[in-house]
Amino acid sequence: MTFSLKTTLTLGELLDVGPHFTGTTTIPPITCEGPSGLVLGTLITGLMSGPENPYELYIAPREPAAPTVATDEATSISQVSARLNGNVDPNGAKPSECKFEYGIYTSYGSSIPCQSPPESVYFPFAGNAETAQAAGLSEDSVYHYRMVLTNSLGTSYGGDQMFTTLGSAGAPQYGQCVAQKDGNYADGNCNTVAEKKGQPDHKGKYEWEPGPAATCVAQKKGNYTDSGCTVKSAKAKKGTYEKAPGPGYTSTSGSVTLETVGLGYPVMCAASTAAGAVTGMSTGIERVAFSGCEMSGKTCTSEGANGTAGTTGEIVTNMLNTRLLGPVAGQVWTEIMSAEHAPYLAEFGCEGLLLRVSGSIGGVQSQDVDTSSVTSTTTFAVETGEQVLHSSLSENGGKSWAVPDVLTLSAVATNTSASAIEIRP
Repeated sequence: MTFSLKTTLTLGELLDVGPHFTGTTTIPPITCEGPSGLVLGTLITGLMSGPENPYELYIAPREPAAPTVATDEATSISQVSARLNGNVDPNGAKPSECKFEYGIYTSYGSSIPCQSPPESVYFPFAGNAETAQAAGLSEDSVYHYRMVLTNSLGTSYGGDQMFTTLGSAGAPQYGQCVAQKDGNYADGNCNTVAEKKGQPDHKGKYEWEPGPAATCVAQKKGNYTDSGCTVKSAKAKKGTYEKAPGPGYTSTSGSVTLETVGLGYPVMCAASTAAGAVTGMSTGIERVAFSGCEMSGKTCTSEGANGTAGTTGEIVTNMLNTRLLGPVAGQVWTEIMSAEHAPYLAEFGCEGLLLRVSGSIGGVQSQDVDTSSVTSTTTFAVETGEQVLHSSLSENGGKSWAVPDVLTLSAVATNTSASAIEIRP
């Protein structure tokens, strides 16, 4: 028999199943020895011999088989989220479905699609790392999870793994280090305990006060007459200033990338601005406006039932809730999720395409952690913090929506607060 081992494969085919050849060949007449071979040879020849017999040949370490799956330890565990990890050898057959199942029992109950790490290369006969971010979890709770992968030759299940989410006790908090006689700390960031002969002596010059510092804002019918909110008006609601619940802040960033796997083209925004305020021990609110937004040359602008009106090329989010999470491997995260029109953070159109964004995102906080500062940064990146955003696409003006697809956001926000903020992990 002659096999024509010449073929043209795409890079995707090489990565998915490895080098392989398909075609047809001619099987010659078959001769069997012995008296019975005269009859058997004629029979087999009639059944098998002749042209146009298909074949498939794979150049691989072994024959394709059902996948081999391993569930790895969870990482980046916060109060409400965790990164689930696994590793798979597809055994030469392209996976048709990959997911993580998770829940508080071994029956799981919830699932989330796998995501390959950025810039990863797929190997048809080797270990391939997969991950997914589970969100909306309960605090201080034990969860089970496993990885599940299906290819054309079967479905395989990784072993059960467990993780425990962080509790609210010990979570990061806003606070301030204030000058105080007989305080517990010797420095203005309240990091060094005042000591005498190696023992705390409570004779320091500073004290830590948890919670945001109240700010004073101009307001009709306020309770104060001065801009520092120290002098109360003679009559209630007759002043011109009032205490706000916490320091207001603004945020700005350079370019922002919103990338949805299924769309093929990212939404690129030239910059962003935000205004917000700290409202509690670990909470706040803010609204973000992205400007100069486009997708593959199409201008993107807020619109739709879950959008906030903006100018051309501007995407404005709904009012968002913020919350401090962690500490996660020594980091403090600032999580952002919708406070109105939940679960949608924003809805916008790009010249005929309508998209709405849901989920949550957590950026890594710095410059105001364990130090008092009016400036800080929040970094949003695929491999750090929490990325649990999804986008849905409508091509008929919102009459129907495609299945939500994974969305990632990359940006670095610079925050400026009305008064100094210090976060304690």
